[in-house]
Amino acid sequence: MKKLLKRLFLAIGLCPVIYLLVALLLTHITVNMESIDTENKKTNSIYIQTNGVHLDLILPNHDFDFLNLDCKYLAIGWGDKDFYLNTPSFSDLKVKTAFNALFLDSPTLLHITKYQKVQNNWTKIQITEEQLICIKRNILMYFNESDTKPIQGYGSMDFFYQAKGSYSCFFTCNSWVNSILK
Repeated sequence: MKKLLKRLFLAIGLCPVIYLLVALLLTHITVNMESIDTENKKTNSIYIQTNGVHLDLILPNHDFDFLNLDCKYLAIGWGDKDFYLNTPSFSDLKVKTAFNALFLDSPTLLHITKYQKVQNNWTKIQITEEQLICIKRNILMYFNESDTKPIQGYGSMDFFYQAKGSYSCFFTCNSWVNSILK
């Protein structure tokens, strides 16, 4: 019986390790960008930022006028509603919140943070005008049109908005940014 319990705990403990290893491995697989002629096209700068766990996409504020946010840039992230609202820092993370976010069908939010200038920790990505339009269109598809009323964020510079989709261990905040950029 002891041997069986030991094997069970080992198997359960290995699942997150295997998941992380696969996630790290898959981040090194690049998308084959078909030859896009950007030499003769005007390029735009967008940015990404990470805290080591969560990834945000930063875009110029224009075309998001319906949010009525007075700023130059918007950092946009997507994630599990319960996680966003009840885990302002990782020290507040509860096992139940993480489990529900990863394994249960749950509502999501868009987290919008206002910025007036480019931050040092942002990574710049040059894209064409057509790519910028496509990225914005893809992000707008995640806004829940029936409820665009903001929910107060962690401070005066950020807000949450009801979003479409469901967070899971197979479609995370980082997967969301990846799919938007593709």
